[in-house]
Amino acid sequence: MKQVKITTTSDLINGGCNACPNVKCTNYLVHVEDETIALETLTVADLVTLLALKEGFRQKLVMEMFEEYTMFERETHQVVFKEEETRILFQSKKQTIQSTLLSKEPQQVFQETQQILHQLFELEPFEFELVEETDE
Repeated sequence: MKQVKITTTSDLINGGCNACPNVKCTNYLVHVEDETIALETLTVADLVTLLALKEGFRQKLVMEMFEEYTMFERETHQVVFKEEETRILFQSKKQTIQSTLLSKEPQQVFQETQQILHQLFELEPFEFELVEETDE
């Protein structure tokens, strides 16, 4: 199993004026093998995209008359990613997996990411570890 370590840090960002409240900003750094990649949000779509690209898939945007979607390709293997108003769809020739765009707990994100990568992209399982860094 490949190790995926995700480090989170949180900072309070000041809005810049006296009337603006402080806002909590969370940053994610994904460590895979010898590379560290920043993620803006920890979502199923972002994590699947990052790991699929890391595993050699190429990503292209397909624009048709009435829809657009992202195609992931590696050799003859293809997976389609579509983002709709309230859900996302990942689709291979054999199967479709959908997920909601609602916020999720990290463990649920890891579980859904694992399912999509294994069943649709046919990748070996990943072992996810979440580490929260704190300022001391």
